[in-house]
Amino acid sequence: MSEPAFRVERNILVPLGDGTRLAADLYLPEGDGAFPTLVSFYPYRKDDIIGSFSEYPRRYLVAAGYAHLLVDVRGYGGSEGDSVESMDPRPEGRDAAEVVEWAAAQQWSNGAIAVWGVSYGGLVAFAAAAERPPHLKAIAPVYGFSDIQGDAIAPGGVSWCLGRYHREVVMLAQELAPPSYQDDDGRWLDVWRGRLARVEANGPWSLRWPDHPGADDPYWRERTIELGRIDVPTLLVAGWRDLFPEVMTRAFAEIPAQCRLVVGPWLHVPPDLGPEPYDWLDELRAFFDEHVCGRAPGEQRAPVTVFVQGVGGGWRDLERWPPAEAEAHTWHPGPARSLGAAARAGSDSYEAVASVGTAAGLLDPLGLGVGFPGDQGADDLRSLAYTGEPLEEPLTIAGSPELHVVVVVEQGGPVDLAVRLVDVHPSGAAELITSGYRNIDGGGEALVSLAATAYRLPAGHRLRLALACADFPKMWPTPQPATIRIDLAATELRVPVVADVPGKPASVTPPRAVAERAPWSLGGASDWRVERALVEGTTAVTVAGGEDLHTAAGARVSMRNRATASVADAAPGGAKVEA
Repeated sequence: MSEPAFRVERNILVPLGDGTRLAADLYLPEGDGAFPTLVSFYPYRKDDIIGSFSEYPRRYLVAAGYAHLLVDVRGYGGSEGDSVESMDPRPEGRDAAEVVEWAAAQQWSNGAIAVWGVSYGGLVAFAAAAERPPHLKAIAPVYGFSDIQGDAIAPGGVSWCLGRYHREVVMLAQELAPPSYQDDDGRWLDVWRGRLARVEANGPWSLRWPDHPGADDPYWRERTIELGRIDVPTLLVAGWRDLFPEVMTRAFAEIPAQCRLVVGPWLHVPPDLGPEPYDWLDELRAFFDEHVCGRAPGEQRAPVTVFVQGVGGGWRDLERWPPAEAEAHTWHPGPARSLGAAARAGSDSYEAVASVGTAAGLLDPLGLGVGFPGDQGADDLRSLAYTGEPLEEPLTIAGSPELHVVVVVEQGGPVDLAVRLVDVHPSGAAELITSGYRNIDGGGEALVSLAATAYRLPAGHRLRLALACADFPKMWPTPQPATIRIDLAATELRVPVVADVPGKPASVTPPRAVAERAPWSLGGASDWRVERALVEGTTAVTVAGGEDLHTAAGARVSMRNRATASVADAAPGGAKVEA
């Protein structure tokens, strides 16, 4: 792709009804005219972090004929106002709806607006659409989420650990740092001083979350976006190894408007930078061309395109998700750690090990590109692991598995349950399929929902069900060592299965090579390490990142972040995160 010609207006101040002004950068195609307009909203500072990340996508979309407005949400970057509490989509959705209508009235816009964004930007896209601004024509959330507590803070009532606080320390650093765009009249200094006063008075938002531990707390219910209110065409892009595959497939089912869903085997990084790279920008452009500009699609795209993981998988086009052909197959754990179709009487006792989970991958909310699951064998040995016989024919999972389990807490508590499905190869290698979590407190019956997946096990492979009371460092360890007992006959694994994913093989064009994908970046690096002190019985997991930027405003920005979660198996109450 040749260097696109475009015009930029930096630090436009968009007025809101309450007098607050949001800072935005406007990219326009060359030439005069009123253009279809795309808007993105983030708390990650348009003048450095998110500006660098999204510079290439902005240029790509502007070259396709779109005006593009990148907006700092209130209280972050160059925008005025008190920041809303981190991850509260209500005021940000209302602000976004106002910006949509403001943009539609500008001379450089033709009045047709779409909102898109990655991660938090996807959250705001959902929130904006739920407000139903009249000029909004479409949204495109990429790796987005809609239920703050259930998706991003404590899914299944189990608190996220390392990734959650790694992100929050970076958010604090962004609030403490001065804006990178420093206007001549000194407005930036007033914005910064006000932000420092807010931090001094209230501290990091995330430290308030433990005061609201339950999903039924009104604090969280009020922060859940009602996806059923979204009435504009929606493009959903998700990753099976991302934080939010279940969220995005759920959105596909709940949004009543026309939807397209694309899911690949990706972490929280752009789909063209992971395994099975996908031209997501071409996908965005084609979607906006059709639903914002009203152009006939160049080719008829299926409603769903997914990558089937595992041996013999690949890209498939589907008419719906989950596939209509999916049928629930059931397995039961049995004596001698077997897994079979028939329920058998018995029970198994398990003494929790707080450091189980280090092979199960990481949450990567900062998009560092690290955290793919490793071989599950070591974690399986420290779990209740039930393994089936070698498959006589291929088994393809397509949908969201669930486990109905009956648990007695014999000692300690409360208890968090982590459930993993594992593909055991004939060689003994053990590959994670999907996982799910549930706080079961005092025990009893529980339904554990596992994240949606598409995964193929060939004949000769074996399916394994692994239960533990930890998934460290994804999950925050429970404070007391626990011993549980599960009722084998009453425990049932239900898995949506198809003979083969019924869709036709998808025609996926790999993304074009881009010489300058991050034009602001001067270089960066990521780190991920697991360290065990065998005598002390402690485990520490460290994730770190860093990047140097030379921004469009002329600033030099250097970022370094590091977070370490540590736990002792004998004393999980001493678990901590240092960031």
